[in-house]
Amino acid sequence: SSLAALYTVPMSAAHPDPSRDLTARHVQRLAALARVDVPPEELEAVRADLEKVLAYVDRLRRLDLEGVEPLTHVGDALA
Repeated sequence: SSLAALYTVPMSAAHPDPSRDLTARHVQRLAALARVDVPPEELEAVRADLEKVLAYVDRLRRLDLEGVEPLTHVGDALA
């Protein structure tokens, strides 16, 4: 279990089909909640970007972190 595992999990295994879950309507709702103006012509691009972010988060969630101590500061890893 290491950071290298991030690169060995195929995207299809991380999230089989993120596009079936995230719609333009979801993006509109998120934009409204965040008070961010997303023009209609940019909805698809924003949706695609959010899918990538969610797929990456899903990959992170699947990491085996058994025995890995949490860091309180990034400098802890350098000590």
